[in-house]
Amino acid sequence: MTDQRVTVELKNDLPITGVLISVDQFLNIRPDSITVLDEAKYSHILKACFSVQPLLFLDGGEKSFIRGYVLRYVQLPAV
Repeated sequence: MTDQRVTVELKNDLPITGVLISVDQFLNIRPDSITVLDEAKYSHILKACFSVQPLLFLDGGEKSFIRGYVLRYVQLPAV
């Protein structure tokens, strides 16, 4: 399932789309080529995600990382 474009929605309603690089046993996700859907609508949430203990690290590169416990769902591509 890696190298497929997926959309994840976080528990704070923030939808993120990216190419799935890896997933571990805790459902921590490493996406690449990420985009935040409707970034203007969720700008206040994006600021809150980068607090003292970040829930996600989004730099668009290899260091992008989303912690599994903040995921609401993962939308997989149609087969």
